[in-house]
Amino acid sequence: MTLHEMELEEVKELIRKYQDGTCSPAERQQLELHLLQYLGREDGVPSEELLKRAAASNFSAISASISLKKGLDVPLRRKLVVRYRWYAAAVLLVALAIGLYFYPITGGRKTEAKSVAATALQPGYNQATLTLADGTTINLDSAKAGIQINDEQIVYNDGTNIMTKEKTSAQGKSIVDNKMLSLSTPKGGQYQIILSDGTKVWLNAATSLKYPNHFTGDSREVELEGEAYFEVSASGSRTQKQVWPFIVKSQNQYVTVLGTAFNLSSYKDEKEIKTSLVSGSVRVSIGKVATGFSTSGLPDDGMVLEPGQQAILKNGNIQVVKADLESIIAWKKGYFYFTGKTLQEAMRQLGRWYNLDVTYEGTIPPIELFGSLNRDENLSTVFKILKSNDLNYRLDPDRKLVISAKAGGKP
Repeated sequence: MTLHEMELEEVKELIRKYQDGTCSPAERQQLELHLLQYLGREDGVPSEELLKRAAASNFSAISASISLKKGLDVPLRRKLVVRYRWYAAAVLLVALAIGLYFYPITGGRKTEAKSVAATALQPGYNQATLTLADGTTINLDSAKAGIQINDEQIVYNDGTNIMTKEKTSAQGKSIVDNKMLSLSTPKGGQYQIILSDGTKVWLNAATSLKYPNHFTGDSREVELEGEAYFEVSASGSRTQKQVWPFIVKSQNQYVTVLGTAFNLSSYKDEKEIKTSLVSGSVRVSIGKVATGFSTSGLPDDGMVLEPGQQAILKNGNIQVVKADLESIIAWKKGYFYFTGKTLQEAMRQLGRWYNLDVTYEGTIPPIELFGSLNRDENLSTVFKILKSNDLNYRLDPDRKLVISAKAGGKP
């Protein structure tokens, strides 16, 4: 949705919330994205011509240019230009609020603008949704890093209560009434959870974890879609048996572990499911939970991994390779590690974190990336990476990033 398609009251409300300091991170991103699109540049740096016109006419010229860009019929133009001028004034107000400013053109000095790319299209942050068995959803506090689950209550990691066994403060639901729960992060989100057995799970962007509010029976089972890092409690609750396998189902793969730290990546837009072992021992199986436990507590079938190994499930087959753990768990430590990755592999990761739909136009030459990138960087850094590889890009208002090769670029 472009700025001139936004409803007048919606724009007013966003600006009011911005001025009051009550804008959520998502609303701030929305407002600033519209500003960048309005100014006509995907990288957050308005064109010099547009800036000169804006500085000279207090955005009135821009309001007229919007109506021309829309290709309006002459009879309608006068009516709509008035409305667009309100939008221009609104955007100017936002621009001033977030620090965009114009230098006067004197003495041959070039018009300069403080780029808003540093604040627009920010990287991901802590955000997740807790879904109860009856479909009730709770949007978790983005100021918190994670939640903890036990039989009596669900709390944030700082102890703030979310639900108790008796009721919730907002939804009035009981934990007992909801045997299966789901924690989901959107694109641009991450969150942590401590399960009722003490197992710690870090969820990457666009990830969903299904789990019971408490584990029963001879095993602990959860289901994952996306990517997560697990630190599995060896015996769970102190009252439980010493051998109490922890099972993670992801698509058609099952990972069975005891006390273990591992990373599991199982996105549906990837061709492979990757299980990477940091410590302990796991067994990866296809289509069913590995059974027939030996005296060590590990199952007798499936593929056993040792620390530093990775199981890759592709086309119904499991291959065990050496794991590049620095690259694999970089996301948990707060950065991307791209060495040896193709452009497309890197952009899939970046798209999830920056909440972008990445597409390509034409033929993209093979590009292998090197180095790392802090996950706190704003999107302008990603644009610089694309430019350095002789790639053009276009950022549409609906967060679609279109990448194409420059004519005469690197072979």
